[in-house]
Amino acid sequence: MSEQLVVARGTRPKRAPHVCIVGAGMSGLKCSETLLRHGTKVTIYEARNRTGGRVHQSDKLGHLIDLGPSWIHGGKQNPFVKLAKQTNSAYYDLGDLNSIFDCTGKYLDKEAADHQTNEVWRILDEGFEFSDKHSNDISPGKSLADYVKEKVEAGEHSPEVARNVLDHMRMWGAMVGSEIERQSFRFFWLERVIDGDSLFLASTYKNIADFIKEKALDGADLHLSTEVTRICWKPGHTSGDDRIEVHLADGTATDFDEVVVTSPLGWLKLHQDIFAPPMPRDLSDAIDRIGWGRLEKAWATFPSAFWDEESAKWPGETLYIRPEYTADTNPKGWNQEIMSLSAVPPSYSFPTLRFSMYGEFGSTMTGRVHGLDPHSQEYYDALDSFFNPYYSKLPHYDENSDQCKPKGFECTDWQHDPWTGYGSYSNFQIGLEHADKDIERYRSGMGAERGIWFAGEAVAPFSVMGTITGAYWSGEIVADKILTLYGAKSLLFCGFHWRRRHGPAG
Repeated sequence: MSEQLVVARGTRPKRAPHVCIVGAGMSGLKCSETLLRHGTKVTIYEARNRTGGRVHQSDKLGHLIDLGPSWIHGGKQNPFVKLAKQTNSAYYDLGDLNSIFDCTGKYLDKEAADHQTNEVWRILDEGFEFSDKHSNDISPGKSLADYVKEKVEAGEHSPEVARNVLDHMRMWGAMVGSEIERQSFRFFWLERVIDGDSLFLASTYKNIADFIKEKALDGADLHLSTEVTRICWKPGHTSGDDRIEVHLADGTATDFDEVVVTSPLGWLKLHQDIFAPPMPRDLSDAIDRIGWGRLEKAWATFPSAFWDEESAKWPGETLYIRPEYTADTNPKGWNQEIMSLSAVPPSYSFPTLRFSMYGEFGSTMTGRVHGLDPHSQEYYDALDSFFNPYYSKLPHYDENSDQCKPKGFECTDWQHDPWTGYGSYSNFQIGLEHADKDIERYRSGMGAERGIWFAGEAVAPFSVMGTITGAYWSGEIVADKILTLYGAKSLLFCGFHWRRRHGPAG
């Protein structure tokens, strides 16, 4: 495509455009709400029979749980804190993860657990800083695990503490959806989210999502259960004549001025042939190189929170590091992290444990239950046989007590979900040479030259990539770009959204 054509398409007529948004997840909804506020005609095509994307809840266990995002990262500077207050949603700081069982199943005393947790975060923080400052000098093949091993071996630790720190560090996989052996250390700085506390949304994202949906869909033309199969750019004789033809699975097609594709990165990787003409090779290559995580969660609910004392709650999060006592069910020694939903404020406190899974671990567990009736005994047994060795370590467990037997299980299965691209969210794996440039290329999309834009967590500002906040902001940013092209004044008050908070020197 010639530079002359790119510049020509960059100008737009000063009128309200008709914008198609592909996907009604958080980025698509925020994009729609922003465009509608300024008189833009909006049509939304969503392949699912519901809106929200990964922001979705289940009530199978007798209370709501978030199947997708459940945290607000960055404390008060995150817009979702304000949205939580507006919608009477409750959030809670669970504190540090310093409740730990070691590989033998021994529960560490507070002093040992605090020391281990502090050492882990010291190494991680130093890793963020080193990766930030020296990214260009780090081998593309060096993993986060390689870095951690170097740091631990250089420290003055007893063999037991060194082993525990190394094993503890694997909990980072639950942050990014892949094993730390796969995590790029060269681009570890890209995984550092917005500074501030991480708050657990105890009441779930439902009220917030409903609030956003109401504003985003009032005036929009929403089509559910509608799959987009082709997006064709039709250049006109002048810049104002350009059209984008969107084809649907039912054989129909409609012309638009601009199209915003909010489909997850995993889906886009598998459907790059949806665009005609094909997307530029450098854009396609950038999308191919960015990693795609495999994060899953499971829940077990009990008749009562047997692990709590009458006068004190068990910690909100507990880590089981590389268990050696589960050879039959977990021969690879995957770490296990559980969250106690009884630890949150009383109005949202439930006798339920949440388990985190990622990478090969997540794939194995979803493979066990995929296709099973979630209300069947087979489904129950598949999950209970794996998770029993962990919840049975909690205080007051009695195998003969009905209070200690799960009433039911729930498990996500994003890895068999075609609309998420068979995974969770973006990450950065070993082998990448220019991950930041790949993200910037993906973020720029084909908006200026063809009127085809990308939004979602994977094209968010670096400090909020992989988060619901990133998806939300990216939708707003793309809407602002489109409105500016059509003569509206930029809506973004400051450069925070665009500010590169972390990045390699040079």
